[in-house]
Amino acid sequence: MLRPLSLFGALALTIQLASAAYAAPARCLAGQYNGGATEVAAELILASDGRFRYGLSYGAIDERAQGRWESDGTQVLLDSDPVNPPRFALVGESAAGADEFRLKLDLPDGLSPQFFNALIVLSDGSTLGSPLGYQTWVVPLKPGQTVVSVKFQLPALDLESERFALTAGSASEARFSFAPNDLGQIAFAHEPLTVDGRELLLIRHDREVRFRPERGGC
Repeated sequence: MLRPLSLFGALALTIQLASAAYAAPARCLAGQYNGGATEVAAELILASDGRFRYGLSYGAIDERAQGRWESDGTQVLLDSDPVNPPRFALVGESAAGADEFRLKLDLPDGLSPQFFNALIVLSDGSTLGSPLGYQTWVVPLKPGQTVVSVKFQLPALDLESERFALTAGSASEARFSFAPNDLGQIAFAHEPLTVDGRELLLIRHDREVRFRPERGGC
């Protein structure tokens, strides 16, 4: 004769069934995916042990990530391993010509200043921005005008520095440095990919990237 399940027994069975229902789509999704398209190279590997590897090359963008993934069957969530982000630093300030401001950015070998933008705030509240075609940006100043702060951007990687405040009224030349550290490593934090049939859909840099299974996948 079958005995009715106790309250705790029924609860345990419910949890086991829910866990199995959750784990099944995750196991099914494990595999190697190709997101390549016109002018885009992209790859995603979802390993059965819960690890992932990701890479994307598109124009000036070249990024990668690795870490852990999970799924409930409707979407995949990516969480990167810890990343040491790139950093800008103010090296020093000095006086230059009274009618100009000189901004210098020291870069490691092999990294071109053409990928960087600089934005400055002037003492009258106006702002100026420019791509750094050279490592030194010379900005003409009006009488009495000074630069009060500087910020840098690396648009290809959606990277923006803090705003560096300069010494009030005295600095007409500022020198900065850039440390790449884990440049190109993306710090995904629960980054979602939609499960669309057998494909995984990622929205990245305002572009739709569709990862198609090459090995494995549901």
